[in-house]
This record gives sequence, C-alpha cells and structure tokens, in this order.
Amino acid sequence: MHVYRFRSQGIKTPAAPRCIDESLFAVQSGRPLSMIDFSGPRAVRRDALALSGTRAALPEGLTLMARIAADGTLLELCGASGLGRWRGAFAATGNDGGMTVFGNRGQDMAVAANAVLKAGGGLAVAEGEWINALIRLSELPDYPGEIEREFASVRNALAVLVDRKPPFLLKKLLDYALTPATTIGPAPGFSNDGDGPLAAAE
Repeated sequence: MHVYRFRSQGIKTPAAPRCIDESLFAVQSGRPLSMIDFSGPRAVRRDALALSGTRAALPEGLTLMARIAADGTLLELCGASGLGRWRGAFAATGNDGGMTVFGNRGQDMAVAANAVLKAGGGLAVAEGEWINALIRLSELPDYPGEIEREFASVRNALAVLVDRKPPFLLKKLLDYALTPATTIGPAPGFSNDGDGPLAAAE
C-alpha cells in the first residue's frame, strides 16, 4: 500500500481562502459532549458524555466530529464512537456547502479542513501538517474507473491512520458528511449502489 504525502502549504489555490484554526475543535471542559454511534449501518445519537476534565480526558478510541457551516461557523462538535482509533483526520464538503471533519486532534482536523477549503471543496485525509490524500471536487474525473482510483487513495490513507478500522469506514464518513445537518442517515441523492461517489467509497 502506498500513500503519497505532501505538506499542507503545497496546495495551490487561486485565492486566499479563510483559515480554520484548531481551536475551533477544542472540547469545552465541564460541558456534556453530544455523542453519535457509528457502529451500526446508520449513525445514531446517544446520550451526551459527561466531561469533567480537558480534551486529554476523553475516552480512548473516541473520535471527534465537527460540522462547519459554509461561512466557517462551528455548527456542532460531537463525540463519535464506532469509527476505530484515529491518529489523523478526515474532512469532506457536504451538499449544503458546509463541511464535516472527523479526527482525534484539533491540529489534524484543522489541516484536513483547510486542505479542503484551499482545494475549493472535496475530501482530505491529514496527519500533523501532512496531507495524506486529497480529492478536489473541481477536478473529479468523469470515468468510474478514475473515480474509484481517487477514492482508493483516500481509503488507503484512512487505513494507515485508523486502527481497528470498521468495515466500510469511508462510506460511513461520506454518508454522514453528505447528509443535511437536520437528519441522520444516507444522503439524499446518493444511493448505496450504482456509479455515484458512495459506490466508489467502498
């Protein structure tokens, strides 16, 4: 398995986009953290997790999930279970122009989110200051075989950074990222089979 990595500063962009800071993903001490369980075929909301300490006190194996509006406003920050143990982050733009970011550390999540912003939308996998995989929506190929290769690069990057990876991890992440913030389940307009992005995801 080969993963080609490059530093986030190496992404070329025609304009200077806004920058998302890692502080956006900081968990507030003493506040209950909403929870979403991804262990089943659909994401399910669970009881909030009571936190008495800092970010470091989060249970081992818990992933953070952030929804960010198109203007950069944080809409939601949750804990996510059932996604394995992460050492990096994944970011994807949604149908509403916003973004969903999964990760274990604020730095990783910010790098992945900013990579997607600089690319003009798409998917990114990051670890530290490195971008391990990137799909630019503006450059997504028209042929199914090429699309599958693009998604394979993201899938391989996740496989390197996620221990105890559950089946169909990339598809679960995309299902949720493409779903409007008011619902949980597969995104409208994207089926679990066929030639769409979700079919290429796994």
